[in-house]
Amino acid sequence: MVNFPEKVLKNPTNKKIEFMCGGRIYEIEPDEERQFEGFVAYHALHQVQTGLVEVVVEEEVAGEVTPNNLREMKWNELLKEAGRYAWFKPGMNRQEIEEAIENERRPREKTEEVRTAPSAKKTKGSK
Repeated sequence: MVNFPEKVLKNPTNKKIEFMCGGRIYEIEPDEERQFEGFVAYHALHQVQTGLVEVVVEEEVAGEVTPNNLREMKWNELLKEAGRYAWFKPGMNRQEIEEAIENERRPREKTEEVRTAPSAKKTKGSK
């Protein structure tokens, strides 16, 4: 049997929501948040159309990544940080990853766009 984690669900609507799970009726008032057992939460989110949403509590970040603590990070933590960027490719070494993250964090200077006239090209059939 599958164990589902307990979840906090919220009723974002302005109407009371009722649903049945395991022979029991659950009622949630408008804008109410309540913690449910894992199976009940799964049932409410995925098997019936209740309109309930999961409340996700974001973990506090230990601190912004700075060049100093990049060097102090463990390899797995560094890979996790680098994985957030599109430029990351498996096989990069530690120095490449640290340099790329440092470059990503630097404020960028605005550069003026340089426009040039297209070069004259001969097309087929022209003389």
